Amino acid sequence: GEALKEFIRQPLLPKAEEEDEYVLPPVEYFYRSPRFKRDIKKPVFRIDSPPNKNDGEDMPLMLTLGPALTMGMASMTTGIFSVSTALANGNINSAIPSIVMSLSMLLGSMLWPTLTRRYQKKRRREKETLRQAKYREYLDKMSIKFDEECARQEEILRENHISIQQCIERIKKVQRNLWERGLGQEDFLKLRVGIGVRPLIADIQYSQRKFSLEEDKLLEELYALCESPRLLKDIPITLSYFEEYISGVIGERRIVKEFAKGLIFQIAALYSYDEVKLVFIYDLDEEKEFSFVKWLPHVWNNDKTIRFVAANSNEVKEISAYIEKEIEARLQLQEKELAEATPYYVIFAMSKRLAIRAEMLKQIYSNKKNLNISVITFYDELKNLPKDCTTVVELEENLGKIIDRNDITGQYIQFAPDIFINTDPVPLSVQLANVHLDTLSDSNKLPSMVTFLQMFGVGKVEHLNALTRWKENDPTKTLEAAVGVDTLGELF
Repeated sequence: GEALKEFIRQPLLPKAEEEDEYVLPPVEYFYRSPRFKRDIKKPVFRIDSPPNKNDGEDMPLMLTLGPALTMGMASMTTGIFSVSTALANGNINSAIPSIVMSLSMLLGSMLWPTLTRRYQKKRRREKETLRQAKYREYLDKMSIKFDEECARQEEILRENHISIQQCIERIKKVQRNLWERGLGQEDFLKLRVGIGVRPLIADIQYSQRKFSLEEDKLLEELYALCESPRLLKDIPITLSYFEEYISGVIGERRIVKEFAKGLIFQIAALYSYDEVKLVFIYDLDEEKEFSFVKWLPHVWNNDKTIRFVAANSNEVKEISAYIEKEIEARLQLQEKELAEATPYYVIFAMSKRLAIRAEMLKQIYSNKKNLNISVITFYDELKNLPKDCTTVVELEENLGKIIDRNDITGQYIQFAPDIFINTDPVPLSVQLANVHLDTLSDSNKLPSMVTFLQMFGVGKVEHLNALTRWKENDPTKTLEAAVGVDTLGELF
């Protein structure tokens, strides 16, 4: 009898505060916004030549007065003859008309040509003064147009190629324009390297210099205006790592590493991780300095099975094998298909020792076309760079040079580097890691596995609150239960 004791119903004890049901917060997705930007359209300036000078050739005074003076002398002779005849006849009054006519003709033949000559000289001086004043006013207006176009282009370049501080702000505040750039845009992977001076982008058309017997100061002023360099000052200097898909950076190691960080965070802030992947190869002794890259979402493949960060030979071989498959697949694509192939890989080769062990780099160097894979090598000296580099950035303390291998003139673009981040990169990388991008491929993709607890949105078995569920649910009404999730992540 004692074996069967009366069942005593125990009251449900209130749950402790720490045992309250915990529900996983829903994932907040980031939606990329469309990009609106202004482009520089090359303007055409047509500068008119000055009007021709109207000097005219001054005829010598004797040649001007000669014909009239000849007639005057003939008239004077007639007058003298009339006076002589009148004196002989004793009637001087009859000679007066002839005398007046002769004197007036002689005076007119000398006076009017002289006055006409002076008037013409005065008119030519007035016309020349007007010609110079009007044309100089025209040149001043064109100079103002040049200055306005310089200011407009400077503004557009600063808008399109933002500073590293603006990139960092986009990351910290997860701004709307984070990851706004993409493959296919005209400035894809055109990254800022510093600030400098570049000539105005314009087509200035004017009459070329030619031989002339006469000098014209206005023509010289025209040539001075059109031939003097019009410069855009303190503008972003950029390098297209899409067009120059094999490039190098050399200089003091400390400066080179800081420069690399600036490029990394520009890409991480401007391009989403589904379109651009970053691949890093560095030595173990620099792992502490570059460990922040492991947090970047751009270093994972789309399936999150491979991280493109290598600090030893084995990791290099693993990543190289993966990229080699991509290279092989892209070699089979047509030109139009290749242009749209994603993701775009940017390889940061920081270690010469490990880079020579990467078969993928040899394959990239051997191909004469861009397979939507760029390689940037960061070494100390020029001799360490691969011979296939088309562009080299040489860095000093406060000075940089962009050297184009194909420029036979030996000229280079000079700039002042301004992409050093001057802050701890780890929090920035962590912030990016917590930004979940809403992509079309993810939205239509079923997860490989969903655990029982994930379907109920809890992290522990205790959080299921089974006793309360058993008490409140009535099996006679429904036995509905979740068996999985759909492509939108909703239970069914």
